[in-house]
Amino acid sequence: MSRKDQNTSPADRSLEEAVREFADYDDFRQYVDTFSGEVLRQETEYRDAVKTLQVQKRVATYITIGQALGMCVVLEAEENRPFLMRLLGERGIAWAKDEQNRFLPYCKLLFGHFDGRGKFVIDPTANTYAPVLRYLDEHDIAPADVAQFIETFSGEYGKKLDGIRKQDQHDHGTGPDLKAEQAALDLALSEPAPAEISLKPESLLGTPVEGKLAAMWGEWNEGRFIPRGFVNSTSEQVEKMARKQAVASEAELRRRELARKDAKIRELEARLQTKAPK
Repeated sequence: MSRKDQNTSPADRSLEEAVREFADYDDFRQYVDTFSGEVLRQETEYRDAVKTLQVQKRVATYITIGQALGMCVVLEAEENRPFLMRLLGERGIAWAKDEQNRFLPYCKLLFGHFDGRGKFVIDPTANTYAPVLRYLDEHDIAPADVAQFIETFSGEYGKKLDGIRKQDQHDHGTGPDLKAEQAALDLALSEPAPAEISLKPESLLGTPVEGKLAAMWGEWNEGRFIPRGFVNSTSEQVEKMARKQAVASEAELRRRELARKDAKIRELEARLQTKAPK
């Protein structure tokens, strides 16, 4: 490696660099800290930027996220795992649990910094980058293409960085709108079933999962449904579809729920009147 390469920070290196060998733990720690220091420098540089520079700051943030994605490739390399776990432990960062976003500890590490007393400080705003990195990773966005991808992103839940974050949270069931969707689905499932059908799954196409939601296909003719098979989807996909339909029909579901409650009240009043002495 040339002297020029040795003096180049991780944030400035080619984003295609995915595999790197470290001489020892100190070498690995310095590699991470150099990136964190560059992030802090950029944030300080743009902190007092006037309105005309806000676009440049936004793009600089997108570029930094792309660099962070490239860094995550290095951090996740199996040969670097002992160094990574030691560094996370020294800085009080817990490893992601199975149900958590695996990029969360990386964000805490890469976007954290040491304060004037030598204490490692985790920037809480940097945690919002974890769902963005997960989305970029799952959609195979190369680090070098991240800035352009974020700048032009437009989805169901918004645009740019915020749109990607909300889309990822929705896809993984961690967004704030999931509770509302689940409430609508629970309301739909609480309705009296119009019919119950006893079937032998082996006599139909497809295989349902016991105790989970399932979708069927068949023939509909003059008010009669003839089942032919189960839709070839996972229970998670069926639940996602059901939540979406429940949300779209929530107003009607609420109306029917109120009608059922009113009917029960009238029934109770009628019973009380019957029992009342004449």
